[in-house]
Amino acid sequence: MTKVTLIGTGNVSYHLCKAFFERKIEVSLFGRNKLELEEFRNQFKIKEIDKIEQIDEKSLVILSVNDDQISSILSNLNREISVAYTSGSVALNSLPVRENLGVFYPLQTFSKARKVDIFKTPFLIEATNEYFSQILFDLAWIISSKVEFADSEKRKHIHLAAVFANNFTNHLLYLSKDYLAKNDIDFNLLKPLIKETFSKLEDLNPFDAQTGPAKRMDFETIVKQKNLLEGNNLEIYEVITKSILETYKK
Repeated sequence: MTKVTLIGTGNVSYHLCKAFFERKIEVSLFGRNKLELEEFRNQFKIKEIDKIEQIDEKSLVILSVNDDQISSILSNLNREISVAYTSGSVALNSLPVRENLGVFYPLQTFSKARKVDIFKTPFLIEATNEYFSQILFDLAWIISSKVEFADSEKRKHIHLAAVFANNFTNHLLYLSKDYLAKNDIDFNLLKPLIKETFSKLEDLNPFDAQTGPAKRMDFETIVKQKNLLEGNNLEIYEVITKSILETYKK
């Protein structure tokens, strides 16, 4: 596969475009955001597509768009075109039927401002038939060293686990930074702690790596900390503390 058309100009599309460009895979791009299209054009040798009807039928189309846009875009594409999408949570059988439809899901968090080692990023592959599954697998194998097949049932569980591991964790860090800012304290003080929290998972599983007042059942400290909080922050503290207490009292 040497010709790919990306639809979408968001974070995932940007990093896929970069990876394909570096592996000398020809990339065309369709998107409606003119500013983001210019950013792609300035960094990569891409062919811009003005209308969705102009997409080459021999090109593999990869939809890198919001989940709620996938179905409508599929309906507007020629049914002869082979299409994959990058969502982790949309089931293959929930979409309009076509011969070659698949999933090309990079299990990673992407931001344009951050360099990502996509070669170490797992790609999860699924398709409507074995032939197209292998095409997607081989394409992913060009840019990544971690590729495996995963059906919609397995993928939905992986995606949910990723929400806990990444999205919720990042939000907790935001709340931590916001709390410190309200008390005029520099968030940078926590960065060595945060880095070590994730680094030690190379050697320990999360159950063994847990520390803190809830783990050691230090109820006096828990009460003092709850008295410093209110609103959503207090609710979140109570829910997570309860979960840790129940996990380790076993």
